[in-house]
Amino acid sequence: MEQSKINLFLEYLISRNTKEAVDKTDVKLIEAQRELEVLEQNKEIISQRVPNIEEHVKTLDKIINLSKAYGSINSAKSWAKSAVISLCPDIELSLKEIRAQQSSGYTVERETRNKVKDNGNGSTAELLEKRYGLHHAWCSGRAIDSRVPEVPGSNAGRKAGIALVHDNPDITDLSDPNRPTKIAERWSELYDNEWTDAFEEEVRSRKVDEKEVIKDLLEVVKLAYQFCTEKAAGEIKSAEAVDHFRKTEARTKIHRLQKVFLKDSKAKLVKHGPTAKSKEFINKCVELCWWMCIQERPVYICSIDDGENADFYRAYTKSGSQLDYIVWPALKLYKGDPLSYSGVETNLKLYKDGPLLYRGVAQFK
Repeated sequence: MEQSKINLFLEYLISRNTKEAVDKTDVKLIEAQRELEVLEQNKEIISQRVPNIEEHVKTLDKIINLSKAYGSINSAKSWAKSAVISLCPDIELSLKEIRAQQSSGYTVERETRNKVKDNGNGSTAELLEKRYGLHHAWCSGRAIDSRVPEVPGSNAGRKAGIALVHDNPDITDLSDPNRPTKIAERWSELYDNEWTDAFEEEVRSRKVDEKEVIKDLLEVVKLAYQFCTEKAAGEIKSAEAVDHFRKTEARTKIHRLQKVFLKDSKAKLVKHGPTAKSKEFINKCVELCWWMCIQERPVYICSIDDGENADFYRAYTKSGSQLDYIVWPALKLYKGDPLSYSGVETNLKLYKDGPLLYRGVAQFK
């Protein structure tokens, strides 16, 4: 199969010996951008086969932007090396799927026009199942985030929606911006943005080994999660009160929690005085850990003590079959149950514990 333009651009970027940014008129860059636009426009078509396509698109967009920016070419190369290993197989699969769908006459616009209608040929529940795939939460290798549309002239849609969402962490209320799947998206963004900035600033200012900085950043995550778990237990007295607290009072507590953590935490990064970028990272960690801990069933951050499975992680800078150390932790939908969102690598295999919420980052050996 012919390589994708994105793959060719990544390999071209890695092989460049100059520190100069890629020229915006570079043919390989332009072709990769066009192919990325195709992926962006057709995410709905390929999301079942490649459920993490949206994150892939964001990562590739970041690499392209870094490659064009003055002074960022080394960061772009580092990201590109990881992407060639973890993203490109998915990109090839995605483009193949798009071509297959387009050749069969499928378009996103046509699908958008196909609204659910109760035409008397089946029950509302059957129509909803066919349209939204609610028959099995793990049909695509991840928990799905679904809503049940209201069918004109009937209360059945609303009742079905309530029944599906109630006490079911796999199918959540789309009106809640702090539901587990959204937290997982922001967890990924935290690693891509604040973690990267803090990492680079700490390496420069402390002049220490990169692995030591990674360890210190991971310690912040673990201690922030423990801190928020304890604070959540003090605020929420019953399971029935969780939803109300999350949607009414929870946000007002964040600033205070951040201040207390920065003042009292025993994390090395905090005790030695964080840099400006590290402080942003710490505050964001506390905020996201807080939202994790005030779910009906708290989102769980995997620890090294969980007997880590290498399949739960994508490669940092080195791939392999055995874990060396964790860079950025995976998330479980809740403790002792399925992991439920696929991060960068696509693997539709079902684990006996369930699918992934967020696939972490690790160094392999």
